Amino acid sequence: MLSIPNHDGWARFQLRGTREYSLNCTEDLPFEWIRQTIHGLSSKNPFCVTADTEPGKLICVVGWNCHVLREEDRESVRAGKIKHEYSDVNMLMFGRMLYDDISFDLDDWVRPGKGPDAGDRAERKAELENLLAELKLLLDGKNG
Repeated sequence: MLSIPNHDGWARFQLRGTREYSLNCTEDLPFEWIRQTIHGLSSKNPFCVTADTEPGKLICVVGWNCHVLREEDRESVRAGKIKHEYSDVNMLMFGRMLYDDISFDLDDWVRPGKGPDAGDRAERKAELENLLAELKLLLDGKNG
């Protein structure tokens, strides 16, 4: 579903039945996507994950199935030309794939970002490990 980010900070994203998207600004992506997935699984409510693409923005609505939306620019949104794809991946499947993809090579996901809030590698790794552990409990059905 989600590739390891390359040295320029781009990752690939693809769900069953959708095309492949290149995602930019991935230094915070694993943290944000895992937090959203944890919230969705714990509340049993649909959730969204987002990422920047070139051009535009990707929005993935995760529920009983996934809906991938892509806004190319503001004009396409105003004109109602948002691209939509459907995948039969549900939120539990999404969570498992996200867990597997990020935990597969944690070190590549914790490379320090470029912004002032990026933190250092050890802090980022500890935070991501904690989020992954919380997600794993939910996926295994061991949440309180």
